[in-house]
Amino acid sequence: MLFPTALRRSSLLLFLGFSFAFARNAQTDPHRPLLTFNLVALDAKGGPLRDLAAAHLRIYDDGKLMPASFCRLLVTAQRQHPSLGPTENSNRPTGGNAQSTLILLDLLNSNSSERGLGWSEIARTLTRLPAGERVYVYLLTNEGSLYPILLLRDAASPAQARNAAQVPSLLDEAMRSLNRLRPWEFQKDGDARANQTVAALRSLASDFATLRGPKSLVWISRGIPAAITGRDGLLRDYTPVVSRLGTDLARSGIAVYAVDQADRRTDDLTGQDTPQQIAGLTGGQWLPVNATARAIEQAISDGAATFQIGYIPPADRWDDKFHHLRVTSANKGVRLRSIDGYFGDAREADPQQRLALAALGQADDSGIGIRAVVTPSQRMADWTHFQVRVDPADLELTPGETYTGEFTVSLTWFTTEWKRELSQEPPATLHFAAAQREAVMRDGVEFSVDRPIPAGARKIRIVVRDNQSSAVGSLTVLVPAAIEQPPVPPATTASLLK
Repeated sequence: MLFPTALRRSSLLLFLGFSFAFARNAQTDPHRPLLTFNLVALDAKGGPLRDLAAAHLRIYDDGKLMPASFCRLLVTAQRQHPSLGPTENSNRPTGGNAQSTLILLDLLNSNSSERGLGWSEIARTLTRLPAGERVYVYLLTNEGSLYPILLLRDAASPAQARNAAQVPSLLDEAMRSLNRLRPWEFQKDGDARANQTVAALRSLASDFATLRGPKSLVWISRGIPAAITGRDGLLRDYTPVVSRLGTDLARSGIAVYAVDQADRRTDDLTGQDTPQQIAGLTGGQWLPVNATARAIEQAISDGAATFQIGYIPPADRWDDKFHHLRVTSANKGVRLRSIDGYFGDAREADPQQRLALAALGQADDSGIGIRAVVTPSQRMADWTHFQVRVDPADLELTPGETYTGEFTVSLTWFTTEWKRELSQEPPATLHFAAAQREAVMRDGVEFSVDRPIPAGARKIRIVVRDNQSSAVGSLTVLVPAAIEQPPVPPATTASLLK
């Protein structure tokens, strides 16, 4: 069986992961995975740096100096292809991306006075933000559930500005109804509360990760202890769990700005290390109590200074261990903030395992560039239309008087777990004259298909595999609302864009 049992999840799975690619250019090795991560670059005055070349970066992997493969600005990067359309998604950020900020007020790991402080700071800060900022607000309730104030889906709608203005009153209403004692199991069982906190963060981030552009999570919390004694009396070390959560968030381009919710002058320090650790692992920052406003404002401003870095680790780094990273610049006066390290998943080095991870694992894979528009089908009621554009520069094309190649597209969906069944389409065969090569490379290759999506599916992953080189790419998108249309036979097309 292609997809190993280890990839199966019985609960909500966060599709987080570094983007690994078999890139094809002079700066990369097609036989070793490419690691991508985000980096914030500021000039000597603390303003966003707009120009940063890969040649000026020094990457230290466990102390070993390594070169960067590429460096591109996320918000206004100038790429070979046109900017994304308003409803288009991509596994490679392009120009026109905007900063997104998700604010999570943690009620599960706080007392009543701490909740009120975070609540009031959020309300005051949002009233001062400029119109047009993409901001989403959630509460982590005492029951361990996520309570949306400004939804990820709704906030992208034309009503976003009105909703943002209503956040203070919506927060007031939510706090009145939710400000109660924790359930008994979360009061007496710190182990259960910690597990629920981690699960909630993964669940929320799974939707947040589908947005393109820089993404910041402002987590207002006292955190969870690094070591917890469960109801069975056994001490559990949560350091590996927190470390994997942090690297997973970073792998999806989410930087965490953790705001300490407790007054550490009079309180214990048992939970402080975990928010600091997650912030460092994601390239964000940890801020002390009463700094919610500063965290939100900094998270938004850092988006304009966020670059995506590509780097090929040594072959021996794919050993299922954590490796420390440090990035510096050869240019004087440049200040950089990046991730503290990465987890070297050994499965990324094997092409078959890598295909399984691209389809069912924790990450979208940018090994093959994909752009897609997903809409309700106009041909079949309750079906979904996929218009997928593949970057031919990432396909193995056989040259000659004509160029030939072949790739396949597969679909998988997300409800409470990534389903093991894949909808695999017939191979798309490419055949074009040498005179067309420049246009094909510029415009890409389009694949369109209408397919049914199971009830309850919230996200769909599009997987592209090059049948000649075994390179893969994947892109996760949200399921559009169904529109009733008269049924007509579905169509599948694969064409070169002219």
